[in-house]
Amino acid sequence: MSLFNELKRRNVIRVAIAYLLLGWVVLQGADFALDLIGAPDWVIRALAIVALVGLPFALAFSWAFEMTPEGIKREAEVNRDESIAPATGQKLNGMIIALLVLAVALLLIDRYRAPRIEQPITGKPSVSPDSVSPDISTDTAAPGNSVAVLPFRAMSSGEDDEYFADGLTEEILNSLAQVPGLSVTSRTSAFYFKDKDLPIRDIAERLNVKHVVEGSVRRSGDRLRVTAQLIRADDDTHLWSNTYDRTDADAIAVQEDIAQRIAETLNVFLDENTLAQMRRAGIRDVHAFIEYARGVKMQHAAHGSDAQLEELAQANTHLAAAVEAAPGFARAWQDYSDYYTHVLIDSAIGELSPKPTDDELQAAYAETQRAFQQAARHATNPGARAAAELDLAIIRGESGNWRPLLETALASETCIELIWAHLIAYLPEFSDQFGTLLERLIQCDPMASDNWGELADNLISQGQPARALERLDAAFVVGDEFLNLSRINALVALGEFETAESVAAIDLANEGSRYKARMEIAAARGDLEGVLASGDALAREQLMNEYLALLQAAWTGDRDTANAIAGRIDAQPLGHMALMVSMLWCQCGAPFDLDAAPRFADMWRQAEFPWPLPAAIDFPMKEW
Repeated sequence: MSLFNELKRRNVIRVAIAYLLLGWVVLQGADFALDLIGAPDWVIRALAIVALVGLPFALAFSWAFEMTPEGIKREAEVNRDESIAPATGQKLNGMIIALLVLAVALLLIDRYRAPRIEQPITGKPSVSPDSVSPDISTDTAAPGNSVAVLPFRAMSSGEDDEYFADGLTEEILNSLAQVPGLSVTSRTSAFYFKDKDLPIRDIAERLNVKHVVEGSVRRSGDRLRVTAQLIRADDDTHLWSNTYDRTDADAIAVQEDIAQRIAETLNVFLDENTLAQMRRAGIRDVHAFIEYARGVKMQHAAHGSDAQLEELAQANTHLAAAVEAAPGFARAWQDYSDYYTHVLIDSAIGELSPKPTDDELQAAYAETQRAFQQAARHATNPGARAAAELDLAIIRGESGNWRPLLETALASETCIELIWAHLIAYLPEFSDQFGTLLERLIQCDPMASDNWGELADNLISQGQPARALERLDAAFVVGDEFLNLSRINALVALGEFETAESVAAIDLANEGSRYKARMEIAAARGDLEGVLASGDALAREQLMNEYLALLQAAWTGDRDTANAIAGRIDAQPLGHMALMVSMLWCQCGAPFDLDAAPRFADMWRQAEFPWPLPAAIDFPMKEW
């Protein structure tokens, strides 16, 4: 008898098949159970190794032993005429069929069930719902084809796994944002809800969307498991779901498929042009979106910290790596510029000690320009390109281009990001259109504090501080330092000084912001001693700079000092932008005489902008 026939007679082949099927089914069940309890990845790998090690022992046992009516006996001791091996083989056949059916059922369940969005392995505490503004108010109903892509949860604990999950989320969001007829919440607002334990319906109401995408990512070596599901928020119905078991090399294909399936499920027509645009919108580089996610997280944490510039520099090492890996990543170029503009503007107002050298300032200026040139070059739509070109023109002081570029950006019908446009968009001839655009951008990005703050500042500049307070009260974001400063500006404009003092004392976390607010309130009251006391406190705490000194001089009517400071700032790289910031935050019309800053004056006149501007707040000590 041949070896193969003997293996068949002794049921060794059937045992091998049954063992492999049983092992696979058991491992699938174990994987499900271990995911529920958050067990580390090595546990399932260890179980798989144990199962594989057991296979040769099972085969050896089935060769050497046989099941008989009297129990298990050595095969050599069994009379061939009395052997029940054929009957045992039939039982094994039945077992194999049952296991095959079970395996197919598990595959179908895994393919079509709503994926479990598990709790991440993280030491971060969940954030209380109280930390999110309870005021849910929108001016318009959520569009039918509106969706928010929430940050996918990292289910494994590798160093880069959280950033990989964030990057995958952003890739899906970027692809969906290119689909005509689909309203997609921006990254800022979607990521606001990261690690916040809130019901899907509540998140959808705050973001003013009908649908929510959520998912999870688990990495093990080069293996990748991504689950994703599209949920209709009002009744928690799962409209589509899938689980992808791939490798890291397939990550781009996975995100593209998820975005396409979501769009198709929402009955959005995808022609070849739209599909191509969706593919072009992504980074298409795993390393790039890991570096970008890491850099953005560090950058957000840096703003307002005591070591802001140093932390921004650290964040920029990751953003630099992102744009090096993916040179066409426009958003990363915009974020990359942030550190260099801080260097230039902080230097212009005397914030940095020691002051950067001329070579360092020139290098920062060159990098800032390069960043916005690349952002404009790789913008995904005309509105975004105009906004980036406007930022570049403002940085370069090319004021002859400010008006046409601003008009193009304000007319954009897409959700764009305006970084420096607010420095001129609040001027009387643009303010109505700017306010309309900001209201629409709030619909795109309701958790972005910049949009709310710029809307409030714009309304204050228009002489509508009461309306500014109404919109700030409707803001979804609470606890933001700049929104609280805008609130104080509105209260001061209304003459509600006691309330403004209360906001400054309770809601401002930054010491410099508190003293600046107290100085403004005292100036609006005509209290010179109060202004000087706050200025002395800023100097004592080493927080005074040329920007704050300029505001103090303007608010107290010290025209000569204000002009001298403006002239010093004007001579610095990006000094014109520092002066524009002082005009916006002074709310006093002209904080200095135009001719006191000759470089700035040339730019302002070439742009044909009015001077002085109307004062939004009455400062009784300022008489010009």
